Amino acid sequence: MQNKRDYVASLFDETAHELQQAAEHYLEAARHFREGEVPRGCAHEMAARGYINRAELKSREAADIHAAASRIRSRD
Repeated sequence: MQNKRDYVASLFDETAHELQQAAEHYLEAARHFREGEVPRGCAHEMAARGYINRAELKSREAADIHAAASRIRSRD
């Protein structure tokens, strides 16, 4: 059980890292847009979206692991 928890915790760490990367790209995209460099801004937005997609995959994997282990208790 500990190994599974450690693995899920590592997925959460990786998810956070991916989202931090996305945030950095969004900040860079905003800067480029303000400076009128729209193509560069769009490129950073696309990179940010890619990081978000990767974060979502890791989060889904953690959710799948949790769902496989979860049980509904009887209401009786």
